[in-house]
Amino acid sequence: MSIRSPVIASIARQSIATLLLCSLFALSQAHAALSPQEQLLQTFLHCDAQFFKLPHHKAAGQPRLQVPDRRNEETQSLLLAPPYRVQGVNFIEFIDEVTRFDSREQTAYYWGFNTDAALDQVLPVVQSLLPKPRKLTADGHTWARIDVFEHGTWHNVANHARLKGQPATRPERALIVETHEGGGTRVVCGLQAAPLPANELKKLRPDL
Repeated sequence: MSIRSPVIASIARQSIATLLLCSLFALSQAHAALSPQEQLLQTFLHCDAQFFKLPHHKAAGQPRLQVPDRRNEETQSLLLAPPYRVQGVNFIEFIDEVTRFDSREQTAYYWGFNTDAALDQVLPVVQSLLPKPRKLTADGHTWARIDVFEHGTWHNVANHARLKGQPATRPERALIVETHEGGGTRVVCGLQAAPLPANELKKLRPDL
């Protein structure tokens, strides 16, 4: 049996504390190195309430991001003038869509950005702002990250294929990068599939 002296134990604790402080400092420095537009986009990619609590006008020189009417197909977008420019890609439009599917008693929520760039230009920008465990994976012709809500918490779905063809019995939160039907690329967060409990919806979308 080994016996650790109080001095050695104290040094070990100090070393651990120093390592933690260095890690926190490195993270803060990395975040500080991002432009205001990059910080805004990085926060958005969490697909949660953090994005809606940002002072957007200060973060990227824009008025607060708010579409005229998120429930009207004709007014679910806001042109960004000037556009947000992140790593050479112009994010030209903010979108915020709420769509009710009466046949399924479901409401889908999508919010995010349209760009004028091709998917192969936009995807590396998005991936560079995500931590490794949360990066997107290919899902057909799109790239996505999908979480399902079960037993009061979110779980990442590493294999998207196992969701295909299955009944939508659990709420899903998705980050999607896909080619936009009007050209360019769409980067959106989505709450879809089964209805999300009201209290959890409020946590993720406090603006609703």
